[in-house]
Amino acid sequence: MDGLLTVRPSPRFLRAVRKLTPQQQAETQAAINRLRQNPAHPSLRVKKVRGTDGVWEASVTMGRRFTFEYAPDGAIVIRNCNGHEILRRP
Repeated sequence: MDGLLTVRPSPRFLRAVRKLTPQQQAETQAAINRLRQNPAHPSLRVKKVRGTDGVWEASVTMGRRFTFEYAPDGAIVIRNCNGHEILRRP
């Protein structure tokens, strides 16, 4: 075990990330790697998505976010990514 949290992408996330530019994909992957290493990393600005039950958001850049939840086994399931509009349907 490498001490990093396990991350699983949802099918919805995989569809969303394919629509990003290669640069945006790299930035998103870097943010997810930071989350795996330290979910409290200040650059992620992790917070619970208001009005949801157990869905969290983290920052990739000031204009791009990804949402995630913790699975019962402790893994992080990445739900969606893109601009702030994803917070309407995280």
